[in-house]
Amino acid sequence: MPKSLRLFILLVFISFTSSFSQTEDNPWSVSLGTSMLDVYPTGLNENSPFGKQGALFESFFNIKDHWNIGGPNLSASRFIGYGFSLGVKFSFNTIDKVEGSPEIKYAYYNADGFLKWSPLKTIIKPFLSGGY
Repeated sequence: MPKSLRLFILLVFISFTSSFSQTEDNPWSVSLGTSMLDVYPTGLNENSPFGKQGALFESFFNIKDHWNIGGPNLSASRFIGYGFSLGVKFSFNTIDKVEGSPEIKYAYYNADGFLKWSPLKTIIKPFLSGGY
């Protein structure tokens, strides 16, 4: 197994948070994770003004050269009833790996609002999440 793939799997497990069901008795959920950004340009045509583009998902697992792994993300949500939760998520990172631009360093901040729906009342509760 390549070293970069092992690192990626390790980061996924580290950033995976355990969660507990949100109910009327336990309405709040707070999680802390890792912010990971891949800004390798893909999927655009050859005549793109953005320069050389790769095929869709080309070098997706090239963590060393393409992924910006950095700051934390923090999310909080509150159960509002009927399986729905409303929440916010904040992420912080530094973008310093962009294909073709070796001397780049941008601060990255992100804020999301989301609505989460968990329709099942079982031990394992999958959910749908959407936000803007």
